[in-house]
Amino acid sequence: MINHGNYRGIYIHIPFCIAKCGYCDFYSVPIGRSMDWQEQYLRGLVAEMEQRASFYDGQRIITIYIGGGTPSLLTSEQIDRLLNKLAATFTLSSDIEITIEANPATVNEKYLQECRQAGVNRLSLGVQSFIDRELCLLGRLHSTQDSKEAIRAARAAGFTNLNLDLIYGIPGQTTDDWTANLCQAMAAAPEHLSLYLLQLEPHTPMGRWVDEGKLFMLEEEQEYQLYQISREFLSHHGYQQYEISNFARPGKECRHNLHYWHSAEYIGLGAGAVSFINRIRQQNAQLDSYLQTSDDYQPNFWQGEILESMSERQRWIDAVVMGLRTTQGINMDDFKRRFGVDLHQEYDQVINELMAGGFIIIKDGYLRLAPSAYFISNQVLCRFMA
Repeated sequence: MINHGNYRGIYIHIPFCIAKCGYCDFYSVPIGRSMDWQEQYLRGLVAEMEQRASFYDGQRIITIYIGGGTPSLLTSEQIDRLLNKLAATFTLSSDIEITIEANPATVNEKYLQECRQAGVNRLSLGVQSFIDRELCLLGRLHSTQDSKEAIRAARAAGFTNLNLDLIYGIPGQTTDDWTANLCQAMAAAPEHLSLYLLQLEPHTPMGRWVDEGKLFMLEEEQEYQLYQISREFLSHHGYQQYEISNFARPGKECRHNLHYWHSAEYIGLGAGAVSFINRIRQQNAQLDSYLQTSDDYQPNFWQGEILESMSERQRWIDAVVMGLRTTQGINMDDFKRRFGVDLHQEYDQVINELMAGGFIIIKDGYLRLAPSAYFISNQVLCRFMA
């Protein structure tokens, strides 16, 4: 078992996409078909790595996650250069997990083979749905056939650690629709599945359509039903739920995401990326800093705003909230050794009330959410944040 506190992860943000989806609230910039940004942005990433190296403490990197946006808009040669620069700048673990996110419409077998040769050993495909009608509503530019071809290409390229992202709770989605999505996913036999409930921010196009009465979200009871169908269906097919939204074949859990949920430190590289180091959560500057016309990058050009500067108490509260997202929960003895906090003593009343309500469980020294509380986890976890 990995002690995540002894390692760091690296997240690299590639903020570009061909067009922004109607539900997307991530920091991303649509670029149409222009590819002029690639080399310029890569130079910014290299400059940031070199500057960070001057105060890097040498702690080993256990995971690299290239997300976006659409990272698969980078060429395979650029991904190779990026990973080589990371290896030259940071101390990478010999068994490092390296993930890249990809839009199914942007990859083929040759591209994926070259990514594997560059060192990528985990692929995350943003399928979102296997129903074209749902993809159209979400504003996705790929089709169901694109997803099937990307999955075939990934296997042919030799990927043995494949994740599929799927979205449930799409307006108009029925239990039959969602079951059909799950069946299509099973036909692909991915090692990992991430299932996300569609939640819309008011400023997104789909969020505005809901506010204007042009689109209607499912009722919460319907969303809950789809979630329960997912849990039962995937358990029946041999997937273990190890986090509220994530399911994996045994041993194929996403190590990078586990790093987050163990409240371990990570370095964010790229425009808008977030780092968590020394109790400080900080977000990088946005795109203008990376697409400068000159290669003469100023010191710390990438530094943006501090999102959170935690006290020691805030630090361990954050660890509680993150740890309870996992189905394993929190080892209370380990937590006390790590933070000097006795959770039984600190949260005596909260724990007793939540246990009486059937929302949490203490078993074999672990504090964890009850499965019946997974869908309402936010309401339960907020009790530990007071």
